Amino acid sequence: MTNLPRLCWTAAAWLAFCEMLFNFQTLLSNPVHETVLPGASYIILVGWTGLALYGTYYRISRRHYDGLDKSQVFLAITGTLIVAAGIAIIKIGGPSLPFYIGFFLQLASMGLFAWITLRRPIPMLTI
Repeated sequence: MTNLPRLCWTAAAWLAFCEMLFNFQTLLSNPVHETVLPGASYIILVGWTGLALYGTYYRISRRHYDGLDKSQVFLAITGTLIVAAGIAIIKIGGPSLPFYIGFFLQLASMGLFAWITLRRPIPMLTI
């Protein structure tokens, strides 16, 4: 996995596309779906926009990616997918545990990203 930024951007684009399809389908099938889990779409939005942010950081930093970087991106992608599946399960009347697991994976990924950016700041560019 030498092209971590491309993986982040590609995953962000596909997750955004799937989110749009998922929300359109839910809107058509149940126009009052927001009463089930208000704000759930925003949590998925945080997932794929976060991936775009991670990809941008890793592209600008131009350094060798170690296991911490790859683990952080893996947590972000996995968490976003589990959140989306958890929302679907909640909307059909199932348990909310998958949603919470995905949410905490996303939270862990963002915390790890904050740690990475504090440990390895991007040097200021000179013009």
